[in-house]
Amino acid sequence: MRLGAVLAFVLMLSACGGGAGGGDSALPPLPQKPGARMCASQCHEAQNYCNQTCDLDNRSCVNDAQAKAIHDYDSYAREHFLDGSPVTLRPSDFENMTGCNGEKASCATACDKAFRTCYNGCLGPPKPTPQSSCSFLCF
Repeated sequence: MRLGAVLAFVLMLSACGGGAGGGDSALPPLPQKPGARMCASQCHEAQNYCNQTCDLDNRSCVNDAQAKAIHDYDSYAREHFLDGSPVTLRPSDFENMTGCNGEKASCATACDKAFRTCYNGCLGPPKPTPQSSCSFLCF
């Protein structure tokens, strides 16, 4: 599916900084080095493309679900018409968007995760943080 290609593209962009990362925490500030800023900008563009792909896939899923609902409603209405029983349901009663909604949420989460990995990669390797711990015979 297109999502796999988009995620591969975003992960490829994450190599521009050489670092790894990800997680659910807030993003660090925008990188100050021009190359890192360009890398971060590419991550944002890839995320936008990924989200647009999610939206297109979701629209396609919704269209398919609505087409199935119309087909199912048509069968239901014919059956009731031939039986002489009243048609009490509407086409929207046959729509099932559960799968579409779940796929869209999953797709958006994957885009966000790939973006964070890419963006954190633009920052380069993590900088060491000073620690006050000391091992045996520490002076």
